[in-house]
Amino acid sequence: MCFSFSTISDVNYLAGKFQAKVAKASYEILSKKDPDALKDVVYPNTFANVLLNMPQGLAFCPMRYRLRPFDSESEVPTKYNLYNARVEGIELKKTWAPLIGKKHVAIPLVKFHEWVPTEKGKRVVQFSMPGKEIFWTAGVFDIWKNPTGGEQIISFAIVTQEPNEYIRSVGHDRCPIIISEQEVKTWLNLKDQNDALQFLKTSRQYDFTHQWEDPLFTIAQQIKSSKMNE
Repeated sequence: MCFSFSTISDVNYLAGKFQAKVAKASYEILSKKDPDALKDVVYPNTFANVLLNMPQGLAFCPMRYRLRPFDSESEVPTKYNLYNARVEGIELKKTWAPLIGKKHVAIPLVKFHEWVPTEKGKRVVQFSMPGKEIFWTAGVFDIWKNPTGGEQIISFAIVTQEPNEYIRSVGHDRCPIIISEQEVKTWLNLKDQNDALQFLKTSRQYDFTHQWEDPLFTIAQQIKSSKMNE
C-alpha cells in the first residue's frame, strides 16, 4: 500500500519540465475552494497534480487522492482502501474494472511513504529513486457528479503490485507500479483493457533507496492518519 507520497505541488514547474498543458479551469475551481489544497506531501483525501490525456493533449489536473466511484451515492467509508488498486485481479473488481483501459493517469512522485514493522514498532520509511528528481507511477481516476447540483469530485488511485526484493528487504509488501517517463504517454493513451492489463503486468526493474523518517515527521503522519479516519 502507498498511504502517502511526496510530490511537487508547483504545477507550472511540472508543466514546463514535461512539456504538458495545465487544466486551468480545474485549478481555478480548486483554488476558490481551498487556495492551499496542493501540498508537497499527499495523503488520502488531499489533492495532487496528476497527468492525463485531455482533448487539448497531455495536461496536468488537480485530483483528490482517494477514489470516489462515479455511481456512489455517498462517500465510501474510510476503512475501505480506495486510494490503492491492487493489480492482481483489478479487472474483476467493481470499482476498478470500468477504469482500466479508459481512465488512466500518471502521478509524479518524489518519494512514496510506507509504514513498516521494526523492532521498535511501526515506522515510516520513504522510498526514492537515486538520481531522479521525479519518477512516475500508474493510476486510474473517476469523476463523481452530484445528481442534484453542479458539484463534482475528480479523484484517483495508485495501482500497486508485489514489491521488488529491495522494498521487501526493508519490510514492506506492496509497491506502486513504477513506469518510466517514456512509458507515461503510452499508459495514458491505452484504450483497451487487455492492453492496459498487459502494460501493468510488464516486469520492470528499478533501483530504489530509502530513508527512515525522524520522530516528529512520524508523529505528524499519525495525527494526519487519525484525522482521516475520524
